[in-house]
Amino acid sequence: MESVLKILPANKALRLSNRTCLYCGAEPTTDSPHTVEHVIGRRFVPKGSLHQSWALIGKACAICNGEKAGLEDDISAITLQPNLGEQHSDPVLQAEAVRKSANSISRRTKKRVADSHEEDSVSGTIMSALDFTANFIMPPQLDQKRVHRLAEFHLQGFFYLMSYDESGGIGGFLPGPIGFAANANRPDWGNEHLRGFADQTKDWSLQLDCVCASGFFKIRMRRETEQSALWAFALEWNQMHRVVGYFGDLERAQGYFNALPPLKWKTLKPDTRYRQEIALASEEDTLFTVRPAP
Repeated sequence: MESVLKILPANKALRLSNRTCLYCGAEPTTDSPHTVEHVIGRRFVPKGSLHQSWALIGKACAICNGEKAGLEDDISAITLQPNLGEQHSDPVLQAEAVRKSANSISRRTKKRVADSHEEDSVSGTIMSALDFTANFIMPPQLDQKRVHRLAEFHLQGFFYLMSYDESGGIGGFLPGPIGFAANANRPDWGNEHLRGFADQTKDWSLQLDCVCASGFFKIRMRRETEQSALWAFALEWNQMHRVVGYFGDLERAQGYFNALPPLKWKTLKPDTRYRQEIALASEEDTLFTVRPAP
């Protein structure tokens, strides 16, 4: 694919007249017609946030459309929840978070998201003498396999756009498998892997940059060089969850992943360890910052 930077407009929806499914490449049949698909699901981001905002609309087969909608349901509800013990400052967003948590089922707990806070406890001995037990209450947790699968849909949908041949109505597919490097909620955006990844790829060739839905959806794709088979990506969902990684030449990507700073785990006993979340100050947040041209 010829490398062309796409900086997408903020307020104009783009409709593709694609002949093949955005995600799997299947052509429509009489028994399985294609349906209209919003790559950034209208129900995935807060209600109304896509109004007068850029959006990518195309066609997808019923199987892909249905699977993606199922993934968006609980992932949206969970990523719209405020940090534990807090509430959104915007009353409309707070009401939306409450509504979604009451109506969506967590695929991890099989309960309503509102009832899916998780508890855990850690016991051990400190200073070789003092026994202790610590209890933890965690907000609703995302299922990692579902996070990765939804990220695959988003990446493929946008790559289809980048490689789209308007005359033929067909787009291309990711040039190789995806390797996930890290994902975390906002309170841990400063962890070693996320910061290391941002530093590692900041000078790669920017290929796609999109911030839409009033900032509740972000995606960026970079390429190691204009000719390289290795790409990097970053996704941000609902201003709460980030997913980063590589696709294409994963053998080469392994070297970059191995070079990321290690996460700092603390061991309580042989089978128990923990890691403190690391916040990221806004002035140090470079993952979606566009560097000025030299």
